[in-house]
This record gives sequence, structure tokens and C-alpha cells, in this order.
Amino acid sequence: MKLRFELWGGVDMRREKKHIKIVFAICAFYFVLIVLAQYILKINPYKKDLLDQNIQVSIHRKDGRIEEYPGRSFDLVQRGDKVSIKVSLPQEYQVPEATLCFRVYNSIISVKYKETELYRYGDEIIAKGRQIGAVYPRILIPDEAFGDKITIECEVMENKAYSQIYNVTLLPATESLKYSLIHRLPEFLVFITIFMMSALVVCILILTRDKNRNIRMGILLALFSNMISCYILAYYGMLNVVSSNLRFNADIEYIILFFMQIPLIWYFMELVEEKVLKKVLKVMTLNSTAFATICTILNYTTIDYHYSRMVTPLHFLMGIHVVILVGICIKEKNSRYHTQTLAINGILVFLGFMIIELIRFNIEKFWGIHVTHTVLPIALSILITMLVLENIEHFIEAYEIEKEKEHLEKLAYL
Repeated sequence: MKLRFELWGGVDMRREKKHIKIVFAICAFYFVLIVLAQYILKINPYKKDLLDQNIQVSIHRKDGRIEEYPGRSFDLVQRGDKVSIKVSLPQEYQVPEATLCFRVYNSIISVKYKETELYRYGDEIIAKGRQIGAVYPRILIPDEAFGDKITIECEVMENKAYSQIYNVTLLPATESLKYSLIHRLPEFLVFITIFMMSALVVCILILTRDKNRNIRMGILLALFSNMISCYILAYYGMLNVVSSNLRFNADIEYIILFFMQIPLIWYFMELVEEKVLKKVLKVMTLNSTAFATICTILNYTTIDYHYSRMVTPLHFLMGIHVVILVGICIKEKNSRYHTQTLAINGILVFLGFMIIELIRFNIEKFWGIHVTHTVLPIALSILITMLVLENIEHFIEAYEIEKEKEHLEKLAYL
């Protein structure tokens, strides 16, 4: 007993040191990755030509009112409203093959210089009864437009669509594909790595064909990490860097948003031992699956019930689920050994950030108040770090047990 106590006491001290080293190693890895990517991609993510001070917005409400706003922010727009955005292009902003980039949601978009239409998007999608989603236009601007104005016209197709036009920017045509990476290159590198690694982990664990509960839980957590990292990439428009299909990029953001809670709830169903909790989690899993499936069917078969209209009911359902999962996390954390709590701690922190994110999103959505950017990247980074530490913890434990076993076997032969 004394040997085991001393052994595990030493292991606990070494674990703490290893944890610190691993965290520093992860940070160093991503720092080097970011520096190399900036050199290879030849993009400075901390410099861009914003045109915010050169924007004038006019909103023609469907009831006939006309509202004027200086700058890119305005009152929340509804279905049927028409937004006219005039962007002044100073002569000194001219660059070779200048491309105007911005982001807008659920609107038919027309970009004009004087009477010439330079870009149009959304008519065919609406004609098919589909939702437009997020759009990241890249419009080549004629040289003669500098010193003059470009007009962006948006016909809003969904209620509570948006309250600002996002990041109106001028870039050279060769750089415009990287528009979504400006100010977001570190996030892109982190989450594309998590996306690929988690997909690899899912494939490896499935190919083991092991029905062990730990394997199933590993698959579910890796699948959840994969889905939410893909959602973050889609939310920031970073999928446009790897896919030119705007329709697919817009759809995948909503599809993952509606389905991504399912593997996390299923993970908890595998985690808990109590039959009552298992039944509650099973009902939550079935409810989430049914809700996401019905919303997907309605999105592609109706005109009035697109994903964007069902986000509020989804958040209500998510809010209930998050509160239940937090309670289960606290209960499981208090009932399990130290080596089994790192993943639970990571999930608990993640769920806390999820509550903050639900509040943040709805404040911005319904009141048009921009509080902060999404906190999901921070939440996922913490969760992944804790999962890595959890796996290393189990590796150390298995290694030390094996060493102790070999030591005791040697003592038995003395």
C-alpha cells in the first residue's frame, strides 16, 4: 500500500508539470503554424481597408417609411424591407483589380455602379423556395468608380435578418478569396486542424470495431468536436476559402447548428449509470433528432419555415438541454475519480460558454445590440485542450499501472 501511495503521489506531481508543458507545446505549435501560414498565404490578418466611415444606409420599410443611417449599423430589418447602402470609394483606396467584399444574410443582393449592375445573387434560390443564408460577395469594381459611389441593394427575405452590413472591405482580386481570413487567420488554422484531426479520430475509432463504452464515448466527443469546428468555420465564412459553392457553405452552417447537440447528449447517455438519467437523456436525444430532422424537411419543402425562422425554438430547446447537462456534469464530477473528471470539466466550461453564447446571439438578433463576437471558439479551444489532457492522463495512468505491476512481479520472485 505504501508503495502504491508513494507511486501515485509522485504521479500526481508529474501530471501537473506535464499538463503545463503540454499546454505550452500546443500554444507554441499554433504560433509557429500561424507565422508560417501568414508567410505562405502572404496575408496580414491585422490590416484591412474598412469603409465604415464612407457608408450611408437608407432603409425602405415595407409599410412605406424611409429611414436613414450614417455608418454600417441600423435598426433590425424584417422581411419585405429594402436596404440601400451607398459606399463612397476614395481615390486613394484604389488597388489593382479592386474587389469589394462584405457579408450579409438572407437577402437578394444587387450591386450597382450608376446604372450598371455589377453583381446579383439570390433570385434563383428564392424562386426555388429556398433560404439564402449568409452571403459573402466578391465584386470586381471598375477603376472609374473610385472617387464615386457604389450602391448595394438588399431585398430582405427573412424576419429579424440583421442590423448591420458586415466588414465592407476593398481587396485586390488575388487577395479577395482570403477575405474571410482577415482578422481570423488564427481561428481558421486552429479550427481547420481540429476539424481534420477529429474526423481522423472518428474514422480510426470506428475502424477498431470495438464496442467498448469508452470507444463509443470517444467517437461521440470527436464527432461533436468535428461538427462544432465545422460550424465555426462556416459561421465566419471560412469555408469559402476551401469551397466555392456558396449555397453549400450557407446550408452547412444551419444543418450543423441544428444537429450538433445530438452527439453531446448521446455522450452523456453513455456516461451516466443511473437508469432515470439514462431515460431522460434518451428522450433529449430523440427530441433533438426529431426537431432537427423536421426543421430540415421544412427548410427544403416549404417557403415560410426555413432554418432561420426555427433558430429561436432551437435555442429554447438548447437552453433547456444545457441546464440539464450542467446539472449532470456537476453530479458526475463529484462522483468520479480525478483521472475521469478532466473531460467533464472541459464539457462543463463549454456548456457555461454555450449559455453565454445563446444570450449573446439573441440580444444581437432581437435588439440589434452587438455585445461581442461569438464565444464558441474560446469554448471549443478549452474543451479540446481538456480532452487532450484527459487522454494523456489515461495514458500516464495505464503506463504507471503497468510499471507497478512489473515491479511487484519482480519483488515476488525475490
